[in-house]
Amino acid sequence: MKRKTFSARLFLLLLTSPLYAQGMKQKIKTFRNSKRFIVKYDKFKHRTWISVWFATGSKFGGGLSGAVSFQGEEPEGKADYFFALASYSGNWRYLDESERELYAIIDGERMRLGIGDRDSSIMSGAMVHEQITFKLDAETFAKLANSKSVELKIGPIEFRLKDEHQEAFRDLMSLTK
Repeated sequence: MKRKTFSARLFLLLLTSPLYAQGMKQKIKTFRNSKRFIVKYDKFKHRTWISVWFATGSKFGGGLSGAVSFQGEEPEGKADYFFALASYSGNWRYLDESERELYAIIDGERMRLGIGDRDSSIMSGAMVHEQITFKLDAETFAKLANSKSVELKIGPIEFRLKDEHQEAFRDLMSLTK
């Protein structure tokens, strides 16, 4: 194929490719916490991931996030919801399964939300990075997003979701409707 023909076909392909991701990114730009959102599309798995990150505000440090994943470039079917905690410290905190349990008090209701999957690595300077991820059903994720008061505990870390966290989780859910 001649270079000119190839360039023209590539340009045409880019023009006619689905514009949903661009539309989604435009919608995200309207959110108050837009700079905290990350959109990733895996063309090999044909799956989209959208996440939003915050600091926990805990004396133990770390970050918390909400995420949604769905098949394809736009959410036509069932979406999967996740809550995650990222920890950075000089020691392993979440090796034991009992330290990876997520407990919540949502509007006064005590809940055990399950044991998270752990991923970890050692970073330069002997810093330990651990991420604990919890797959939640849409109803439970909606409770995190819409309740008046949400307190969470994972291992030694306890924190409250702030209004801006809940607003970002509501924004995240709005992308799948």
